[in-house]
Amino acid sequence: MKSIWTVAPKAPSEFFNELQDASPLIPQLLWNRGIRNAEDAENFLNPSIDRDLHDPFLFSDMQKAVSRVYTAFANKEKIVIWGDYDCDGVCGSAILFTVFRDLGYEHLLNVHIPDRNKEGYGLSMMHLEELCEEGAKLIITVDCGITDVQEIAWANERGIDVIIADHHSVPAKLPPAYAILNPKDPGSGYPFSGLAGTGVAFKLACALLSHTNTASSPINYKLKAISFLDLVALATLADSMPLKNENRAMVREGLDVLAKTQRPGLRALIEFCELKEGFSVRDVHFSLIPRLNAMGRMAHASISFRLLTTDREEEIPLLIRHLDERNRERQLVTEIIVAEVLERVSKYSQKPAVVFESSSSWVPGVLGLAAQRVMQEVARPVILAVENEEGGRVVGNARAFGAFNIVETVHAHSELFSDAGGHPHAGGFTTKPEHLDRVREIFLRAGEKVLRTEGASAQEDALVVDAELSHVDINEKTYATVQRLAPFGEDNIEPKFLLRGLAIAYVRAVGNGERHLKLRLLSSARSSRPASNIEAIGFGLGGRIKELSRGSTVDVIAKLSQNFWNGRDAIELQLVDLDPGSRTP
Repeated sequence: MKSIWTVAPKAPSEFFNELQDASPLIPQLLWNRGIRNAEDAENFLNPSIDRDLHDPFLFSDMQKAVSRVYTAFANKEKIVIWGDYDCDGVCGSAILFTVFRDLGYEHLLNVHIPDRNKEGYGLSMMHLEELCEEGAKLIITVDCGITDVQEIAWANERGIDVIIADHHSVPAKLPPAYAILNPKDPGSGYPFSGLAGTGVAFKLACALLSHTNTASSPINYKLKAISFLDLVALATLADSMPLKNENRAMVREGLDVLAKTQRPGLRALIEFCELKEGFSVRDVHFSLIPRLNAMGRMAHASISFRLLTTDREEEIPLLIRHLDERNRERQLVTEIIVAEVLERVSKYSQKPAVVFESSSSWVPGVLGLAAQRVMQEVARPVILAVENEEGGRVVGNARAFGAFNIVETVHAHSELFSDAGGHPHAGGFTTKPEHLDRVREIFLRAGEKVLRTEGASAQEDALVVDAELSHVDINEKTYATVQRLAPFGEDNIEPKFLLRGLAIAYVRAVGNGERHLKLRLLSSARSSRPASNIEAIGFGLGGRIKELSRGSTVDVIAKLSQNFWNGRDAIELQLVDLDPGSRTP
C-alpha cells in the first residue's frame, strides 16, 4: 500500500511544562494521542479498575436483563447462551457460562456456538426451532443478535425471551428483544461505545454477580469479576476495540490476570505458545488469538470454548492440538486465497475503486483475513465472497479504511441481504447468488463515491510518525519510556519513529518464503557520534530487498521492540516502512 510519511506536529511548550515529565518523549506521545492536560495524562498513564470502570447498570436495560435471568433461575427455566464463533463471542460465552455454573445453574444451561459454514452469523431459524422443541425459555446472545429482527420476533411468538449482549453497529430497526445491551445503541444510556462483545457480557456478568452480594452469599463478586479480565483482554484485543476509557484499564489489568490465569486450558495454551511472564499485546495477537480464532474459521469454535471452560486436565492436550492444527491450516488457506486474488488484480486493465472477487472454492472463515491482506497490498477496500451453491447463498466479508463505510453500504441496500452487519471498516453479509452482481455494483459505486469526494489521498496509507529519533535513542531507556503508554492497540497504536540516513551494514530476506527482511544498521554518516549497530526486522517486507544494498543509506519508520536472545535483552527496530534515502534532505 502506498504510504505518505508525516511527522506529528510538536506539542506546545505549555504542555511540556504542565506535565514536567522526566522524559520529553512522554508529553509528545500523549499529545499525539489527544491528551491535553495533566489530569488526563495521569489517568492515561495509570489506568485504574476502581476508577475507570463504569457501572453496568448504566445500561438502561441492565436491571431488566438481570431480573429476567433471576426469574429464570426461580422458575427453573432452560437458558441458552448463544455466542458468536470468533474469539470475542467465545470468550464472552465462557464468562457467562462460568457465572451461571458458579451460581449453580449449569444443569439447565445450554451453550450454542453456531457452525459458521452451516448456520452463518447470528441467530438461525434452523437451530432456534430445535431450542424451541427442547423447551428453551431464555436466550442470551453474545457478540451477535442486534440485526436478528425476524428471528427474535419468531422466538417471542413461541414464548422465548431474548437478551442481546452485542456491540455491533445498530440497524435502523431494532429487534424486539426482551432487553438490549449494546453500547452502540443511542438509547442504551451507556457512556462508552467501544466495548467488545465480551466486554458487554462481562458487564452483564458483573451485574448478575452484584445481585448475589448479600450476607448469605459466599461469592465476592468484585474479586470474581476481576478474574474474568483475562478473557475480556483477549476479546478486546482480538476485535481491535479502542484501547481507551475503561477498555484501557481492563486490558492492562487483564494482561496481568492472563499471565497468571487460573483457567487450566488457557494456562496450557500460554505454555504451548512459549509465552514468558510479561508478554505483550503483540505476543497475544500473534500466538493466543489466532489459535482461539482458528477453530471458528476452519472447523467449530466449540473446541475453543471447551478449552476456556474445562477443568479436566486430561483433555487439554488434545484440545490444544486441534487449535494448533487448524491454525496452521488457516495460515495455508489464507495464503492461497491472497495469492489468487492478487493474481486476478494484476490482470485488471485499470485499478478499480474497490476490489470485489468471489469463488465457490474459498473457505468462508478466512475471507476477512485474506481481504485485510489484499487491502494492504492494493490500497483499496476489498470484498471477498464465497458462492455456496449447495446452501443457495453467498457469504461475503469486507475490509475497508478511510471514508469507506461497510455497514452504511449494506444497510442502505438491506433488501439484498438476508444478513449483514459489523463495523465501519470490517463487516460481512449473506445474500442470494442471483443478487451477487448487484451487490458487486453497490460496493463499486460506494468506492467510486469515496474516490470522487475524498480524492486519491483517501486510498493512500498515511503513516503518521510520533517523533524523529536518532540512532543513540535506540536503547532500553527509550523502550521503557515508550512502554509507559502500553497496552497498545486500536486508538492507542504503538508509537512509530522516524530515523534518517542509517547506513546498511547487512541485509537479508529471511523466514518462510523469504517474506521478512533482516537488517543491521549503522548510525548516519552525518553523525559525529561513534557508529553503533542497530538490529532491525521487517515482517512482510522481504520483497523490498531489491531496493537495498550494503553500504547504502536508508530512512526507516519503525517501532521499538525488545528481543530476548541467548540470555540477554536487546532493543531492536521493527520496521514499518523504509525508503532508500530519498526522503532524507
